[in-house]
Amino acid sequence: MRLLFVCTGNICRSPMAEALARSHPGVEADSAGVSAGPGMAMSEGARRALLAAGLSAPEHGSQEPTVGRVVWADWVLAMTGGQKAELLRRFPWAGDWIQTLGEWAGGGEDVPDPIGSSDQVYQSTMTEIGRLIDAGLAAKKAGPRYQAAAGADHAGYLMKDRLLPLLPTPVLDIGTHDPSSVDYPNFAEVVAALVGQGRAAVGLLVCGTGIGMSIAANKLPGVRAAVVSDVSSARLAREHNDANVICLGERLIGPVVAEDALREFLATSFAGGRHARRIAEIGALEDRT
Repeated sequence: MRLLFVCTGNICRSPMAEALARSHPGVEADSAGVSAGPGMAMSEGARRALLAAGLSAPEHGSQEPTVGRVVWADWVLAMTGGQKAELLRRFPWAGDWIQTLGEWAGGGEDVPDPIGSSDQVYQSTMTEIGRLIDAGLAAKKAGPRYQAAAGADHAGYLMKDRLLPLLPTPVLDIGTHDPSSVDYPNFAEVVAALVGQGRAAVGLLVCGTGIGMSIAANKLPGVRAAVVSDVSSARLAREHNDANVICLGERLIGPVVAEDALREFLATSFAGGRHARRIAEIGALEDRT
């Protein structure tokens, strides 16, 4: 299980939670802060509390939550309701796996900030965080996964909304939902991260031409985003290129063609054989760069 703990500055509660979670077998953990300055060290109170409990206090540099970190985590766990609200404001599409640590553990209480307090307060805070982590892990709640993720900018949202019923469920629709001007790389990043990290099996991206979305999506590892214009290109993108994100242009193709292309894309399997070697070479290229 992968857990991302979030507090305010990422120097007290969340790094203590990260260290505590990592002491559990099979748990990967990271931490961030909604108001974190970059690269700040863990507070001495937090470091002393960990050492007093016999846990290592590794070198730490504070960081803010990012799309990649949020998608990576099975659960994003905030220390307070206010921090959860800020996370939901920044990452509204991740509401299925953003909770407070207390909620995740089966309660609802916030974890107060010990900054500037005595060592005793730090130790009691760490004990409470540990109790909540233990309770949450005991529940063995799997983080949500999706069969498809979909996104579009203002030039593609109407087609995206039309195509959503054709996607396998559950589907995570990250927007946009209206004609207000937005930047397509932001939506491409989220869908590509969801697919590249295995949180979604397949992705759908729509903009005016599909080209901008595909360029942005293909910057992320594990993503093979193909601009598709008809049934044949949809079939070959899957059959030969093992594409896992389909990119469509609302200004270039009509809705019926888009529907037929998406159906073909979803129905076609990767052919393997000589094509598998080439896909492996793409993976190797990603590793080298």
